[in-house]
Amino acid sequence: MNNINLLYGKIHVLNEVIFVVRDEIGFTYIGSPNEGENDIKNIFKNATFVTNDPWFNKLEKNFIDYFKGEKQALEVPIHLIGTTFQVAVWRVLDLIPYGKTWSYLDVAKALGAPQKVRAVANAIGKNKLFVRIPCHRVIGTDGKLHGYAGGVDLKERLLKLEKAI
Repeated sequence: MNNINLLYGKIHVLNEVIFVVRDEIGFTYIGSPNEGENDIKNIFKNATFVTNDPWFNKLEKNFIDYFKGEKQALEVPIHLIGTTFQVAVWRVLDLIPYGKTWSYLDVAKALGAPQKVRAVANAIGKNKLFVRIPCHRVIGTDGKLHGYAGGVDLKERLLKLEKAI
C-alpha cells in the first residue's frame, strides 16, 4: 500500500465530522462519527490531507440523502483492503438489503462457513467503510444489537432510519 496515493479529508453530516480516505480506486476508509483524524494517521501514515475533493463532496451528498431517507445506499466506489477472508465477509455484508437485518450466523452461512461465526464477527468489526459496507445491519441471533464501531446507539439509529427495527 506504500505506492498508492492516499488522500484524506473530512465531510460534514448531521452536525458530525466524518473522516474519509480514498485512493485512485475508491474509498478505503469512511469513519464513524466517533473515529477521528488520529485513527487515520495511525492506519494510513502516508495519506495527504485535502480540503476540496470531488469524491469527498459526492460522498457527503450521498450521506445527506441517506439520512434524509432519500437514498438507500452510498453510491461511491470503494477499495476493500483486508485479508481475503475479511474482504469476502464485507462483500457479503454489501448484499444485505436496506431495511433488513441478518444475524452473524446468516452472514457465515452466506459465506458457506456456518462454523466460522466468531471469525465473521471479527471481520465485521474490522470494517472501515461506515454505512457503505452496512455492518450495522448485522445483529445477534437473539435479535439484540451488539458491538458497533460507532456505538450501539448509532447502530440502532441507523436501523430505525432504515425501518429495519
